[in-house]
Amino acid sequence: MKRQLRSHDLLARQGGDEFAVLVTQVRSRAEVEEIAVRLERCLDAPFVIEGNTVHGSASVGIALYPEDGETKDALLSTADAAMYRVKHLGR
Repeated sequence: MKRQLRSHDLLARQGGDEFAVLVTQVRSRAEVEEIAVRLERCLDAPFVIEGNTVHGSASVGIALYPEDGETKDALLSTADAAMYRVKHLGR
């Protein structure tokens, strides 16, 4: 996942299988959406761990500062709600 980001972006594991990405120096929403697509696609291909084939997937929600929230909690809540909408729609 880290390889899908730019050098100045931050990937953090929040717990379990949940991650947050802080994308900085954004010029447009389309730029963030393109990064989100790369994150989703990086888990499409199966990979092998200790001889076991693992299939992964990702659902991504996006929140932009300040239009989607002005605090960390508001942005995470908005991104979480967006992610669940994506899951409900089947990506």
